[in-house]
Amino acid sequence: MGSEEGYHARYRLANFHLLNGDPAKSIQVSTPLLASPDLPVSMVIETHAYHGWALAKLGRFDEGRQHLRRGLELAAARPLDRTYVLLAMADLERTYGDPAAAAKQLRKCLASSLAFSDLHTAVWAVWLTAAITQEAGDQGSPELAGLALACRQITELPPWPLSETDFSAWEKSHSRVAAETTPQDRHDLLLAAVEVSQRRLAQWEESRER
Repeated sequence: MGSEEGYHARYRLANFHLLNGDPAKSIQVSTPLLASPDLPVSMVIETHAYHGWALAKLGRFDEGRQHLRRGLELAAARPLDRTYVLLAMADLERTYGDPAAAAKQLRKCLASSLAFSDLHTAVWAVWLTAAITQEAGDQGSPELAGLALACRQITELPPWPLSETDFSAWEKSHSRVAAETTPQDRHDLLLAAVEVSQRRLAQWEESRER
């Protein structure tokens, strides 16, 4: 795997396994990439995100944090590359059981993804926000779950970082909300979902500080 084509193939495969719920295979594929001296900086950053995220999904939180923090360090002057790492960090904190820390990372991720029109990451951040606020018993979670469900329907993205089980539950409980409260235009829907997510996270954090 010395060629640029080989790097890109392995890079895409690491992401594929991660998004399709096989973190062990993602780690196996991404490990050689981290030792590759000729990897472009943007690819190094996201490889740290894939690797750290996969480790966290396997319960290896300290190792996962190390890789995600390294990704954030490398992306300090590259805000576009930082967006995906922030999403991975948010999910790590949620999985670890620290919703407050996850919310802080999600607010940064949503703002960054909106600023750079990274709509895929924005959608995944909306899904995570819906899950976190629902788990916390936030009163605005039905609206957000409806928007998350509508975003899934219109983008047809893999359910990562959630699962099909999460979306099946939302389908049963919030499909009417999704139909009644979401814009029909794809772009308007995604913007509305991000804006509601940002607002709910801010309100939830404020309520925790009282």
